[in-house]
Amino acid sequence: MPVPKHVEISEISEHEYILYNNITKKHIKLGSRERNFYLYLNHHSHPFDEYLTPEQQTFLEEKFKELGFLQHDYSNLIVQKKRDLTRIPILFFNPERTLNLLSPFIHFLFNKIVLTFLGVFVITGFFIMGMFRSHWLLNISMDSLNVKNLVILYIMMVFTLVIHEFSHAITCHFLGGKVKEIGFMLFYFQFALYCNVSSIYTFKSRKDKILVSLAGIISQIILVSIAVISQYILEKLSIHQNILMYYIVLNIGLIIINLIPLVKLDGYWILTYLTGITNLRDKSFQFLLSSFIPKYKVINHSFSDFEIKVFKLYGITSTLFTLLFWGNSLYFLIQLIGKYNGFTSILVLIILVLMVFIHFIRTVRSYILFLNEKLTLLSSQTT
Repeated sequence: MPVPKHVEISEISEHEYILYNNITKKHIKLGSRERNFYLYLNHHSHPFDEYLTPEQQTFLEEKFKELGFLQHDYSNLIVQKKRDLTRIPILFFNPERTLNLLSPFIHFLFNKIVLTFLGVFVITGFFIMGMFRSHWLLNISMDSLNVKNLVILYIMMVFTLVIHEFSHAITCHFLGGKVKEIGFMLFYFQFALYCNVSSIYTFKSRKDKILVSLAGIISQIILVSIAVISQYILEKLSIHQNILMYYIVLNIGLIIINLIPLVKLDGYWILTYLTGITNLRDKSFQFLLSSFIPKYKVINHSFSDFEIKVFKLYGITSTLFTLLFWGNSLYFLIQLIGKYNGFTSILVLIILVLMVFIHFIRTVRSYILFLNEKLTLLSSQTT
């Protein structure tokens, strides 16, 4: 029986492979032995003659089943998808067909002449912004933001976010990856757009992975430059308006937030590629949890000194930042609802806090289950 249709195996180096589940969006990294054992379990004409203890084989088989890599009937896998309150997809579609139609235009965008022009354009824009920064900031006042300007600004920011996500998509497509989804989601209970470019895990070049992650931010930098140069030209023509200045400030703020690696935004993925540590966030939280529970401390001995330093630094800072992020999101929602009905805002607050608490308990429970599995695997290796 062949490998299930919803499972992809990709070689990322000479002895490393990525196993990806297209239904649950889960992936795991395998060595040659584990990959060969997986093929053996699927009854491929692929012999398994490498040594794995019976305990290791049982552990791997159970893990493959748990993640849906052995199921040929994938109708049940949709139900098994993990619910993550930090990222709740609402509406999405597969853009591969669109990207294939746009392929000639995408290759044109990555032409050296076009890239050189964009580079000069960005440098020019930021040079002008540096010259007129103080003057422009003095003209910004919240009092001048009427309903009309707010609506225009909102439309401009939505357009910017669409360009941001499609920039990830076209860069991934250009470099040979697959873009599985583009859509809308609730990110910490706030509306956001997203682009699933998880196929970049199969890229062998770290530079290409970072480039895909940076593509959205680069597109925003180009849009900031367009706005700066447009503002400069309009002032020279004695056309006075402030909407572009608000847009510039908001866009730069979004770029800075996106580069913060303490939640799963672009900066996080860039950090994982720079450190070479996959699933950095989960591993850091698991490391902190195992450090406080004596029986799990032995697991941490398998990490290098560099990994331990990264886990400690990232785990502590990310925990504090995540608490602030959740708090800010809940506060924003309560303030929004509280304007209309005080009782409703209290009720919503109780429901949301309960949901976040349940999410926290489930996450900690999944970490403990993982630590128990790893402890069992380590024990089998030492016997």
